[in-house]
Amino acid sequence: MTLQVSERGFAEQSASEAHLIQVCFTVADLDAAVQTFSRMAGAGPWFRVPSLPKADDFTTYRGVRMALGADIALAYAGNTMYELVAPHGGSESIFSEWVTRFGHGLHHFGYATEKFDRDLRVLKTSGVDPVMTSVTARGARVAMVEGNGPLNVLHELIEITPTSKDFYDRLRRAGRHWSASSELYTDLAL
Repeated sequence: MTLQVSERGFAEQSASEAHLIQVCFTVADLDAAVQTFSRMAGAGPWFRVPSLPKADDFTTYRGVRMALGADIALAYAGNTMYELVAPHGGSESIFSEWVTRFGHGLHHFGYATEKFDRDLRVLKTSGVDPVMTSVTARGARVAMVEGNGPLNVLHELIEITPTSKDFYDRLRRAGRHWSASSELYTDLAL
């Protein structure tokens, strides 16, 4: 079996170790959503992803290089990473397109892989081209593809590098010791 995107995401594969690590939602108000997800899911503390200067933002969306166009916060509840994304008003991005088409809510599932080049090549060979690619502030690459199936969500392939693994591990550890009475945000260094 080869790497496929289906309603099970990247789970239908034997050649890849890509596994689900993230659930992403688009939201209108990031601070309000952080409060809600902290209460409902027990997620926290939240790390606000810093916006990259335009010269360092390597996001390509539908073939055009542009700014990511969103404010983002990340947190863990157990072993699940939640990503909340508030698209910038007037921006053109994978997030604002989604909100225009479907409204706010579930946006994508994120799958970690240490074999990013191979997994991306397998996707492209099977006719699945990314609609967005980018590089995180930690230097890890991501590629988002359109999914199919009953959930009609996007799927993100997330490169795991030593730096990103360390960051995610520290964020997960912070979540294990976090309680709703603690600070909502962390200044966890990249």
